[in-house]
Amino acid sequence: MRKFKGMLFIVPVAGALLAGGRLDAYVFGGCGQWDPPEITFKINPNIVDPSAGTAEEQVLSHLTGAYTWNNEGASFFDFQYGGTSTITTIANDGENVLFAFGNNGYGVLAETWCHLQMGGYVGFDIRYYDGDVEWSGPGDPTMSQVDIWSVTAHEMG
Repeated sequence: MRKFKGMLFIVPVAGALLAGGRLDAYVFGGCGQWDPPEITFKINPNIVDPSAGTAEEQVLSHLTGAYTWNNEGASFFDFQYGGTSTITTIANDGENVLFAFGNNGYGVLAETWCHLQMGGYVGFDIRYYDGDVEWSGPGDPTMSQVDIWSVTAHEMG
């Protein structure tokens, strides 16, 4: 199964490079590691789009995405839920928070901001753009919606 997943990644990347394309959609900003391997995070369930669900449903959607990594055998860390938060800013404040930002992302769904110190990660914040995205919380997303849990899994990875 791992070999197949790798092929799904390699084929589009190789195709883009051979066609003279660029891979600007993904930017990696560091080469640190987590210490300790348990990472506590909080969720601000403040997505205003009604299709994202209630605050409780938004929390559950985020947790589903985060815990995808805990169930991955090759992961070197575990995410631990630390409750809800009211934080709506990116800051190296000792809090790892997922929150919505009411502006247009112009095609960007979310961003992860990692805070580094002495070559290691000491924190992160994930900002979801809520101005131009129709989010889906519970249930299957429609063709025009983006599900919260898969974006959370992507960003936390």
